[in-house]
Amino acid sequence: MEKAGKARFLFVPRLFLCAALLAVALCGCSASPGEAKKPDPGSGQSTATQAEPVNLEQLLLKERGIPYDQSDYKTFIGGEGLLCFDTVFTDTDPAVAKGELTSVFLSGGKLYKFSTDSALPNGKNCMEIYSLPDTAKPIYLHSRDFNGADLDVIFSGGRRFSLEAPSNNGPYAAKESQFGMIYFEHTYQYSADGKTLSEIPDFRSRITRFDSHTVIADGKLYIYAAKQDKDVTAGITSYFDDKNRGVIIWEANCSAMSDGEKIITLFNGNILVTDKAFYKLVYDAIPDNSADYTDKITNSDGTAAEHLPKFGGGNRYRLKKIEKLTAYYDEIATITHSAAITYDNKILPLTEIIPAENEYSKYSANDIEIPPDIAELMH
Repeated sequence: MEKAGKARFLFVPRLFLCAALLAVALCGCSASPGEAKKPDPGSGQSTATQAEPVNLEQLLLKERGIPYDQSDYKTFIGGEGLLCFDTVFTDTDPAVAKGELTSVFLSGGKLYKFSTDSALPNGKNCMEIYSLPDTAKPIYLHSRDFNGADLDVIFSGGRRFSLEAPSNNGPYAAKESQFGMIYFEHTYQYSADGKTLSEIPDFRSRITRFDSHTVIADGKLYIYAAKQDKDVTAGITSYFDDKNRGVIIWEANCSAMSDGEKIITLFNGNILVTDKAFYKLVYDAIPDNSADYTDKITNSDGTAAEHLPKFGGGNRYRLKKIEKLTAYYDEIATITHSAAITYDNKILPLTEIIPAENEYSKYSANDIEIPPDIAELMH
């Protein structure tokens, strides 16, 4: 009985060995573990398209017909720990200068020179050039030139500094404004009657980000414009800027957002970031500078507006979801003037990610596009 038992135990492994050899013989053309299966020449697939993309870089390569292993997208070197949604870039696109395509950003209380086109003298894509005079979160960064050598910075606590240097290589000198945060001291919204204005107390203390035409406060996105008051002299109606530098605000059309979605920040004056998605700002009505002047100063009941922009006037924006950025939301570290930078440091051009509103345009920082339905109203 003992010998028979040993024979049975020896027989079992032999069965497994025979089965394994048979499987290899039958599957000799299969890919080995970890090796991609080669596309069938008659299937119309290529190494660029045979596998579904697993990240945004691969999606863009697939659309361009480029194999994943032949990616031509550059890598941002030196930005680890610096690039996030809190990173604040200057509001001037250096590409407009047609010269040295470098600019600056603020991160973690420091100023950095950067370029997405080529390495800087330190061999990286960014380099520290100045420590900020305040460690609070910046809510406004304006560059008076194209490469960030002349800056206006406002911090969340209300302190304001001008930073000047011979070039964005430094050295910078900071000068604090004795007036601090001078914007939004007097902020107004139209009342329910659509004619009278109500001042919002202490609005500017609740601002988390603003630029030349939009402001984020109280978790909402607003559009703003300088308040103008009506003046009638010798029977002629004119409008003049408010002597107290007041502004009128109104909410952007954010109906594209889902319930409970929270606004985080704004990049390039036209890309809104929430906790769930990315959106592009587009016009929701005929641009104010293209509207008929009589319409601009006349209320819906035919009376002359007491203030400009009138109720319902001014530039109106709505949100349009940026599908590619949203689909790969967790990959995106930050947005520069011209590129999305991923957490694995890939520099992906925004012109390949954000569809233009018509065949004659393409994405551009600080540009609010006119969608087809609004363009039809203008003709």
